[in-house]
Amino acid sequence: MDHPDTPMKSILIIEDEPQIQMNLERILELGGYQVFVAGDGQAGLDIAHEHHPNLIVSDIMMPRLDGYGVLAALRQDPIFATTPVILLTAKADRPDLRRGMELGADDYITKPFTPSELLAAVDSRLRKQADQNQVQAQKLGELRTNISRSLPHELNTPLNAILSFTALLLDQVQQPDECSNFNFRM
Repeated sequence: MDHPDTPMKSILIIEDEPQIQMNLERILELGGYQVFVAGDGQAGLDIAHEHHPNLIVSDIMMPRLDGYGVLAALRQDPIFATTPVILLTAKADRPDLRRGMELGADDYITKPFTPSELLAAVDSRLRKQADQNQVQAQKLGELRTNISRSLPHELNTPLNAILSFTALLLDQVQQPDECSNFNFRM
């Protein structure tokens, strides 16, 4: 369960059948999620861009834009490239499953499904995303530390050469007789 200070996770449901849409919405709201709903793929993309959900549950067979089209559009958009997507399907044919996985689906749920199956899939995908975000944050922190340690050295090395060369030039200007045979070439 999330910490009380953690913002509520949001889920976008893209489903054209009103009864299934309503069931999904109830289950997810009872599971503690903020839910957005769209009746077709194009409306789903619009809502995704407006609300930036943490996870998307999309039916495959829909008017205007099917679930595969939604998935392809999401994966091409850098904002949603890593947003977990669970596809809902009434048919679990191997080629259909393969197509969704090739487009970047994170999971499949076949209709009919139980509330526990839905919540388990959602929780699993959100946990996996949180783990990946934590690993990325750790790597970013390590990169920042490495840069902050090496950058002063990388800046000081050329500055030391410049300062040494400047000191030599100043010595020549201040003591022209001693350095008259010294040639500077670039």
